[in-house]
Amino acid sequence: MQAITLTSVILAGPVSFTIMFIVMRILFKKSLLFKIGIATGSAIILVAFVSGVIAKLSPIHNLWGFPLQVIIAVTAYVYITKVIKKPLQKIISGIDEVSDGNLTVKLDGDLLHRTDEIGILANSTQRLTQKLSEVVNLISISATQVSAAGEQLNSNSQDLSLGANQQASSVEEISASMEEMTTNIQQNSENSQQTNSISTNAFNKMGRVEEASQKSIVAVRNIADKINI
Repeated sequence: MQAITLTSVILAGPVSFTIMFIVMRILFKKSLLFKIGIATGSAIILVAFVSGVIAKLSPIHNLWGFPLQVIIAVTAYVYITKVIKKPLQKIISGIDEVSDGNLTVKLDGDLLHRTDEIGILANSTQRLTQKLSEVVNLISISATQVSAAGEQLNSNSQDLSLGANQQASSVEEISASMEEMTTNIQQNSENSQQTNSISTNAFNKMGRVEEASQKSIVAVRNIADKINI
């Protein structure tokens, strides 16, 4: 009877694990909870299995019960830590580097290939990093273009200022030429007036000479007439 009972206990372990695996697979397929559930359920089943087997054996074997249970619990903890804690630490480390300005962060391929929540989080973080890198590159290109446009605008402004200075110089030269021309015109006008005055005086003098000549002619004729008499 004891052998049958022990056999039943031994068979109960694998059967319980199989049932637990199927249920967890159905409920949490491709989920992180599946791995956690398997680890936790396996630890519970192993502890119960070991306790049942030891209970059916002699009291001497009971001394091994507690150490085996501790080993099983520690193993389950290590597995859960490996599955959850370390991957999360890697993702957090990558996010910290991105926040410090390093947009070339590449997460481990093992994280990116996972199909559970850890893999989804890793892929989302990687895509976010790539998008941020593209935005920064676009901003850098735009800043370069704006700087080049500013330099071109500055060069055009300098050319425009130089052209304005040249035009102002040309206007000053034209103004000086016009002033000189005006001065020459005024001087020519004054010269014309002086010439006109001189001509008028000469004409008046010629009139007086003609009048004197006529008077002389009359006087000569009178003298001639008197001589002829």
